[in-house]
Amino acid sequence: MVNASSVPGKLKETGFHVETFPFSHEMPSAVLYNQQVYLEKNDGNGLVRFIQTRGSDVLIQTYLYAGDGRAENARFSGFGGIEFLEEAAPFLDDFIKAVESWCRGHGVQEIMFKLPPWIYFPRLSFLEDALAQNGYSVRFNEINQHIQVSSAALAGRMEPDEKRRLRRCYEAGFQFRQLNADDLPLAYELIERNHRRRGFPVTMTLEGLGKMFRYFPGSYLLFGVFDGDRLVATAVSIRVNPRVLYNFYHGSHEDYQHLSPIVMVIEGVYQYCQKLGYSYLDIGISSVKGKWNEGLYRFKKNCGCEDADKKLFYKAL
Repeated sequence: MVNASSVPGKLKETGFHVETFPFSHEMPSAVLYNQQVYLEKNDGNGLVRFIQTRGSDVLIQTYLYAGDGRAENARFSGFGGIEFLEEAAPFLDDFIKAVESWCRGHGVQEIMFKLPPWIYFPRLSFLEDALAQNGYSVRFNEINQHIQVSSAALAGRMEPDEKRRLRRCYEAGFQFRQLNADDLPLAYELIERNHRRRGFPVTMTLEGLGKMFRYFPGSYLLFGVFDGDRLVATAVSIRVNPRVLYNFYHGSHEDYQHLSPIVMVIEGVYQYCQKLGYSYLDIGISSVKGKWNEGLYRFKKNCGCEDADKKLFYKAL
């Protein structure tokens, strides 16, 4: 563990530490993406952990990949952000300054923090304010969409067209069920074909996604809708934390576009969330680098989704 040689203001009341990968010990984290076991399964080259402690308590922590003049978090995941306890909010300003001080001393010229939607960190506004006060600007503000899970049926929140499509899926005898990792190649083929048809990239290979299912069998989940024995729609979901399940990939068969079985997938995963006590089902972004995908956004909205910002903060040092 390396202690920062000088730290500002309130941090002197606590302990500010910097450690490079591989780390000496596991740190608790509120989300899968910041857990050491998750980070270790990806490329640890240049990975740095910054933590602020008081006694044995971790007040604030973040991870950055530093190299080639830049530092960024969440290189291999949807977000990283800066995790902090509510009582640590007054320390955020000085923590950010201390991270920047270390970065300047190691040749970093620009920093990027990929923040989550607020559904993951209810105190997110404190962090956004601290970053803005320290000169960070929002490079991209993605439109993220989610469904708040309640005891009510999801169909009650759907628009008439989506309700009609869902009803037709039931009338056709389609069945929703959870799959296992052995079904991933079939599901991935459907996802890849669907993305290619719509002009979207598939960000993970089948091999890479399969590794995550093997490494995290309780966190990476697979669901499908079947017409008899034929898989017609699927979803890869990630248990990011006990409150939020994230639908990472969706895909549906081109022969069934008129029935839109992806609506049935979303309803089925929502019911899974109800049974297991999740608070939110994250359906993901409907923009890329701030460019709005109106059709995708409207479809999710019609399925009962609400909006939340997902911001990338940037600063040149």
